[in-house]
Amino acid sequence: MSTFDESKHPREPGGQPVGGRFTVVPGAGGRKVGHLMSRPAKGEGAKRPVPTEGVRELFKKFLESGGFTFQPIGDHTPKDGFAVSPFPDRSAAFKLADFRPSDLMSYYAKNRDVFRNPGHFLGAWHDKESGMVFLDISVVKKTRGEAARTALAKDQIAYYALAAGKQVTVNRNATSGGVV
Repeated sequence: MSTFDESKHPREPGGQPVGGRFTVVPGAGGRKVGHLMSRPAKGEGAKRPVPTEGVRELFKKFLESGGFTFQPIGDHTPKDGFAVSPFPDRSAAFKLADFRPSDLMSYYAKNRDVFRNPGHFLGAWHDKESGMVFLDISVVKKTRGEAARTALAKDQIAYYALAAGKQVTVNRNATSGGVV
């Protein structure tokens, strides 16, 4: 077993757009609960990331509320505006019965380059009509009109009104970039 070399794994100080800060997960009482980035599974050849406590808290929030919008680098959840995904090519869909915390980890790892922008959020929502769980990179628009136009232009089923806590369907036949 090799020794961990800190110099090969630099971390940025708190408040930076990247780096090894610990995250505060919404609903966790403001306490530090772990680093949101994936860590490798133990054992030779392990391919799936091991969810951290922070990811488990996000997954629990998803199970309780049916979704969330969260900025994983900046550690915050927007309260106002309208969340919508302008990146249909980065959407992922899962059957609810198959969705696991490790799916959040994998999605984050695959898209972490986009999350470095503080205006990009990890969006998760359960579409009860189709039974699917969607993971998206979301942005927050100021008006319903902006969100609706973006959803229609980017092949999205819906946008989410954050303050009202409601999904607003704009195109039930959308394919979210082909994932449905």
